[in-house]
Amino acid sequence: MLVLCLSIFIASILFILILNKELHPTEIVLYWMINAMINEEFLLIFIINLKMMHMANNLSSVFTVIIGTIYLMPMLTLSFLLYFIKFQSIISRFFLILVSLFIHSSCIYISERIGLLTNVQWEYSYTLFYWGAALLVNVMLLLGYRRLLRRAGIFNESYNTAKKLR
Repeated sequence: MLVLCLSIFIASILFILILNKELHPTEIVLYWMINAMINEEFLLIFIINLKMMHMANNLSSVFTVIIGTIYLMPMLTLSFLLYFIKFQSIISRFFLILVSLFIHSSCIYISERIGLLTNVQWEYSYTLFYWGAALLVNVMLLLGYRRLLRRAGIFNESYNTAKKLR
């Protein structure tokens, strides 16, 4: 129960920090929903279908894992996207990707250490590959959606200067 409250608290703090930054509110909602969907599908495929991980039988542990995948992990990814926008040099963005990849991929092993999950046939390289692909999808989505918002004139705060969308 303590881990559940702690994960909700951390995700709420991250949400408050992200809310007043460079991300547009529609971007926050879009990235949050897409990341929650990706993380939940990942959890369902690997725990239920492939049985590579086992959840604890405790109800609060199950809620902690589900809240972590729906609320905490998208907030970590939104924090990554926020700093990806702020950093302009390639070296700083590459370092940010490495740090974010480490943080995201270590969450499964932290869950295993505190007894929420049990890894049966899971390797660290699978987690690195999954989060590398997820972060790459998020960066491509960020760049494409920002380009669309710029063309629509939303970033310029003027709808009169918007280009016609094709």
